Order: sequence, then structure tokens, then C-alpha cells
Amino acid sequence: SAPHYMSSGEVFRGAYSLIIRSDLARCIYRFSTAPLKATIEVFDSGSEKISAVTNVSEKNGWIKLSATGFTHSTPTIRAKFKQGSSKAIFFVGQSIDKASISNQTKIKVEKNSKVSLVVLGNSSRICRVMGSTVKTTARGTCSIRVTVKNGSKKTTSVVNLTIS
Repeated sequence: SAPHYMSSGEVFRGAYSLIIRSDLARCIYRFSTAPLKATIEVFDSGSEKISAVTNVSEKNGWIKLSATGFTHSTPTIRAKFKQGSSKAIFFVGQSIDKASISNQTKIKVEKNSKVSLVVLGNSSRICRVMGSTVKTTARGTCSIRVTVKNGSKKTTSVVNLTIS
């Protein structure tokens, strides 16, 4: 909240910035490693959109959203995050943890769940399981069987990772 006018008599111009680590946003919203999309909008005290300069970027592990130049003393600012393409793209030489892989499935992973990964068929030339991660070794599609054991319930799903 702010006054309509500055002490000089000029109309007050608001500014808002939100900076959050990409991995934290993915954790909070349960997103996979697929690209995130974000929007930021400014509304007046009703529901009318106010003109503002907005900027959204993701770089070096940080998501930055900002809105500037809006002119109202009590704006509502809405920042929204959405998952981009549901098909995540990984790169040769990358290590992918099992939490990121299991997020690509519809299986609920609870705190005490046990997650196991198995590379399927010809995918062994594209990726391999190393401990609790999958290491990518070549371009292509890596098929991984993800098994989640929640207590006595065991659920299995296959995830196809695109490696470029």
C-alpha cells in the first residue's frame, strides 16, 4: 500500500520484485525439472488489470519476477507459476536425482517411501543408474522404470527422459 502522490506531486509509481530459487519453487509446487512458466499481473482494488511493465526470467537457478510503473495505492499483485512442457529435457553428462524422476510420474511419493530406478532395454547406452541418480551418457530417449513402495503398497511407472 502506498500514497497516490509523492511529495513532489508526481503520481506514485509502484515496484514489486519476487526472487526465488528454481529448485525451491519446484519443491513448493511439486514441479518436475521441465521448464517453468511464470506470469505476474497487477490489479486495482477491484479486478481491473493495471498497466505495468512486467519481467519474468529464470537464470542460474533463480526465478525473478518484477512489475514496475503501476499507479494505484493498493494494488493486488498476482504471481503465478505453471509447469511448462510435461516432457523434461536433460543433457548428456547430467546426473538426475530420483526425486526429479519420480516427480515425472503420477505416483505419490511420501516421506518414508522407497524409490527404486531401473533403466529399461536399449536405454542402457543412453543412461545408467548410479546409486540414487541416473547419469545421462548419450543423446536419445532413456526409459526408466520407477517403483515406489509406500508401506506395503508398491506402484510402478515408466518414465521416458529426453536427452539432448
